[in-house]
Amino acid sequence: GFVVVWDGYIMAEESGYDVAAQLYDSNGNSVGGEFKVNSYSNNGGQINPSVIVLNDDSFVTTWQSSYKGVIAKRYDIDGQAVFGTEFKVSYLTNSDLPNISKLNDNGFIIAFHTKHSDDSIRFQLYDSDGVTVGSEVIVDSVPRAADYNINVIVLENQSFVISWTDGS
Repeated sequence: GFVVVWDGYIMAEESGYDVAAQLYDSNGNSVGGEFKVNSYSNNGGQINPSVIVLNDDSFVTTWQSSYKGVIAKRYDIDGQAVFGTEFKVSYLTNSDLPNISKLNDNGFIIAFHTKHSDDSIRFQLYDSDGVTVGSEVIVDSVPRAADYNINVIVLENQSFVISWTDGS
């Protein structure tokens, strides 16, 4: 099967965008109903979701929160939260544009942009249990008008390439 995530006005009683997900079986039939991914909502919204399915059929989704930065949450094959709650990817609250990729050992990498004083592209590695491996790494810190369209490609030997569009 597979999972699809998107952002939009999900819950009528809340203001701002939320992130939602829908599970599908291998024939493309929906499994259960769509569900809200983020547990925190605000007027600015939860936007720009990205998702990957890991080798054990669990999945991790990451998104941009207007007041918390880049957030992620892991789910099991049935769409139940593994750790019970979402977790911060970056310690910087002004982070955005996350992109996630699966590592061969069932870990994952999340790359993102920060609007911090260095206006940088960074990444954080996670092991198969969702525990951080090392600290955030700055990939590019040359201030520009805007960096966007961040992509992470993991190669067979566990090395990876991060690309982005230079908006200057």
